[in-house]
Amino acid sequence: MSARPLVAYKISFQKRILQIDPVRVSSHTHASGYFAYLQKHIRYYLTIYCDVLERVLARTKLPKEQLGLLDVGCGNGLLGLFARHCGFGNVLLMDAHPDFVEASRNLANELGLDQCLFVEGKDLSFFTGERRYPIHAVVGTDVIEHIYDLDFFLSTVKRLNPSIVCCFTTAANPANWIKRRSIRRQQRRDEYEGFDGNAANGEPPHPSFRSTRETFLKRWFDEPLLSDWVDRTRGKTLVDVEKAVLLFEADGSMLNAPDDPFNTCDPVTGSWTERLLPFHSYQQLFEKQGWSLRIECGYYDTTQLYFRSVIYFFLNGLIFIFGKPIAPFLFLCASTTSQKSN
Repeated sequence: MSARPLVAYKISFQKRILQIDPVRVSSHTHASGYFAYLQKHIRYYLTIYCDVLERVLARTKLPKEQLGLLDVGCGNGLLGLFARHCGFGNVLLMDAHPDFVEASRNLANELGLDQCLFVEGKDLSFFTGERRYPIHAVVGTDVIEHIYDLDFFLSTVKRLNPSIVCCFTTAANPANWIKRRSIRRQQRRDEYEGFDGNAANGEPPHPSFRSTRETFLKRWFDEPLLSDWVDRTRGKTLVDVEKAVLLFEADGSMLNAPDDPFNTCDPVTGSWTERLLPFHSYQQLFEKQGWSLRIECGYYDTTQLYFRSVIYFFLNGLIFIFGKPIAPFLFLCASTTSQKSN
């Protein structure tokens, strides 16, 4: 097998993507706007998708034609649909947002791709038991840092197939101080200020996460306990907040304060705001499921025009020297010990 077996598919897929009107993909501003953004940077993202899928192939003994692949948090579906374009077997695309599920289905129709299953939701138990497609690999870009209960998620992935392989990307790189500072700023905004929405891409507004928890906790507490519980429940969904309160009322058990001073999640959906996890936490979570995890450096977009391209080319050179503190994103690739890539 060629060292880069999927590179040859990039140009043909890129041409087809650039011919598609974003409005034909979705009538919803968020989905169509995001697709238009991906079109603008398609060369860069196809390089990432290609690297994700080639890392999967390097960790399995099956040919791509026999692989069942699940794209989690698929968005517009480009990663999973590119896999299908490359000749992967059955491809399953899953997202919690119905607008994106619809968009990925429309995009598959525009591309004329079959053998794809589109699923709305985020509960992987949908695929357990006697389902129509076997799953050999799970992939996702910019999704793992948003998953509420990552331990449960990974255990469910492992139940899909004991020899399953995974490859995720995340821009929540704790070693890159510039990325870390930017993410911390976003976390503070979501926790204390809320978000007014983005008219350009249709992102909906939301109140501050702290105020949402405070309003909910007023059913049980007044000051000073109220403020203490609002602090302690940062990073919890309202469902888990209520469980913690009921346990406190039953036996006085107090919820521990969060370990990280900034990580926060939407208390309604459970989606983390770019959660920053240290590398050893990722290692422990994957090793708990019997996987060997490799964390590898991503790279900057050198397809940009003019001066920015030169800067990014220089930064990519620095990544070879300094590694993760320079990388704009990371690859998280996991397989069982017997499948580990040399």
